[in-house]
Amino acid sequence: MDIPRRKKSGDKTVQIEELIDIIMSVSSLLKTTETESIKESQFLKEYKITLECSDRLYMELFAIAIQCNCLSTVHNVLPVFLGLIKGEVKNPKPFNRQSSITIIKEAMKRDYFPKETCQLLEFLFSSSKCIQQIYFAWLKLLCLLAFLKNKLWLCKEILS
Repeated sequence: MDIPRRKKSGDKTVQIEELIDIIMSVSSLLKTTETESIKESQFLKEYKITLECSDRLYMELFAIAIQCNCLSTVHNVLPVFLGLIKGEVKNPKPFNRQSSITIIKEAMKRDYFPKETCQLLEFLFSSSKCIQQIYFAWLKLLCLLAFLKNKLWLCKEILS
């Protein structure tokens, strides 16, 4: 994600944003399914390596955020990078969002992951599932309406 550089590079907020960008890039390296990987053993190896690297980066992220009292910045930026909420950047950097979410869900189980961050992300994950269910129900309704409209048209043609 292209982050506007309005602040000095020494600013902790910018460091946090850059670190989240790096975490998303690293966690995007994970193949989301075994079929994307050559073999199951390679998939597991890649998963372990990606998880270890992301774990270290998340530990560093939260250490910086807690030290400088900037956890709110993480709470504002992380959901945008994960695609859970819309951000202000017009052309966000493409990430494998599914891989990033898979990795962060594992990281959320660790002791270093702040409880309030877990609660926020769990809420956003459940909200996005609810929105997705509403969207699919809406699509089914549209399909049903199109089907009924087609049947009505066919009946009119037959009766004419």
